[in-house]
Amino acid sequence: MDEYPPSNASQEPSASIPNPPPFQVQRPDLSVGVCFAGGWDFFKSRTGLVYGVILAELVFVGAMILLGNVAGPDAKAEPFAHMGWQQIINYLFVPLHVGPTVLLVRAMRGEVPDGMYIFSGLKRFFGLILVSILMQIVVVLGLMLLIVPGIILGLGLQFSSLMMVDYGMGVRESLEKSWEMMSGYKWPFFLLILALALLNILGMLALGIGLLVTAPLTMAITMYFYTALASSHFGIPQNRPGERM
Repeated sequence: MDEYPPSNASQEPSASIPNPPPFQVQRPDLSVGVCFAGGWDFFKSRTGLVYGVILAELVFVGAMILLGNVAGPDAKAEPFAHMGWQQIINYLFVPLHVGPTVLLVRAMRGEVPDGMYIFSGLKRFFGLILVSILMQIVVVLGLMLLIVPGIILGLGLQFSSLMMVDYGMGVRESLEKSWEMMSGYKWPFFLLILALALLNILGMLALGIGLLVTAPLTMAITMYFYTALASSHFGIPQNRPGERM
């Protein structure tokens, strides 16, 4: 597992980020306004990087859709088998979806962007798939218990996959640490999700063109929330000498 220092370690974010996440604050303010301001500042300063990450995500989604429709059982002849195949494809692509977000997080901490971070999830291929399956089972069971428990569980485990790659955690540790980190922050994150949903609705109302701004901005704002909370809670992860993502 990658080693990471305690939260009081002296790590200075890059001066190129106008409003960097509060890395060393034990209980950072992550209200909707703070996250929007921080995410917007990062988006303005690293616009090309954010759009590059979005493009990588779109390529992965396109490949996932293509593979799901071209290969596997026919949707009309075998609808249930086709649904099962689609779910398998979704799980197989989970590691590819995590990498681009790791790239944004590391850039937000002030690191020099390395395009190889986009594929960093492949290092935890089976672990990420297992975490995804476990999270889905837990959330579905929670939703069956009057919905609210499922929402709470989903919020608490939201960043398990990202933490597994970002901090080099194992399956169990990533689930436990995500829940620990989100203690006291589930409600702020829920409010942030609602605000981001409203932002993207406004983007759609602008003839859909607004989504070209609101979608990448949403990713930047969400990663600001994670970066500020994780870095202040666990410290800033450091790779071992000579280790590449």
